Amino acid sequence: MTNGKKSNPLAPVMRTGGSLAPLVLRLTLAFVMWPHGAQKALGWYGGYGWDGTVGWFTDTIGIPSVLAMAIILLEFLGPIFLAFGLLTRLVALSFVGLMVGAIVNVHALEFVVILIPSGQDE
Repeated sequence: MTNGKKSNPLAPVMRTGGSLAPLVLRLTLAFVMWPHGAQKALGWYGGYGWDGTVGWFTDTIGIPSVLAMAIILLEFLGPIFLAFGLLTRLVALSFVGLMVGAIVNVHALEFVVILIPSGQDE
């Protein structure tokens, strides 16, 4: 306690500065991720839409439908929240989890295939 006020242990984490960099980073991430969410949620940009994407997540990858719906909502609404500066830390951390999950569940096999020698001489 300082001067009769309680100190907030999260203050260093929650503090924001006056720099323009976080705004640019938030808007860039929103610009990159929103079209992916629109593909999954609305079927725009060549996507399969809500039902097709949930079906692909559940049938192909084996993700439970509730998690598939959460992923779609994160990719569609998360960038909107970022653009307006709402729940930025939670959304950004969720995107980290989403990308780790994508690497492990979808892209890991592609990476392993790249590392396996084909046996062909150049």
